[in-house]
Amino acid sequence: MVARAPRKTDKRRFYAQALTEAEQADLGTALQVDGFDEELAALRLRLRTALERRPEDLPLVLRGMDVLRRMVATKYGLSQKDRLALESAFAQETLRRMQARGGEGGDEHDAV
Repeated sequence: MVARAPRKTDKRRFYAQALTEAEQADLGTALQVDGFDEELAALRLRLRTALERRPEDLPLVLRGMDVLRRMVATKYGLSQKDRLALESAFAQETLRRMQARGGEGGDEHDAV
């Protein structure tokens, strides 16, 4: 039996399993976004939402910050030294925000 190449709709169905109904409704629009800046902005908004709704979920927050750090490093072509400095700054800022919120949710208007 010969395997067929996956179609774009197959990919949508695969990822749709992990999305809320609202996110599924927006998936078509999201697939049309091709700008890196828009992707960074969307990630920052999702990370802010995660910090507001689940500040106690440290693994989620740290993973989101790591993805954001790597995207910024890629966008600006940072050297290894600069990447490490950015990683340290992100870690310190994440810790500061977590301590300031104390699991209470904090100010909803904090920027990430």
